[in-house]
Amino acid sequence: MNNKRQQILKWQQQGHIKSQDLGKSLEISQANITHKQWFEFISNTLVLFGLASLAVGVIFFFAYNWYDMSKLLKFALLQSLLAISAVIYTQINRQSN
Repeated sequence: MNNKRQQILKWQQQGHIKSQDLGKSLEISQANITHKQWFEFISNTLVLFGLASLAVGVIFFFAYNWYDMSKLLKFALLQSLLAISAVIYTQINRQSN
């Protein structure tokens, strides 16, 4: 969509489109960002920030309590992270093939 806008602005600079017709040209070609697209962008950004906050919270929880955990719990936690990483890797690898 950004390429459409750039192309229309380029045509306007070259004189193919009159300055007073620029707004109409952008509207007809749907090169302007709609309210729905802005909403989707903001929604996805907020979800990303929420997930990042959750991940940081989990990391800080374990970092604060690390010395109070038993060695078996530390080992189990690290092994479960390794197993989850392996499962995610195989799922991504399977989807790409």
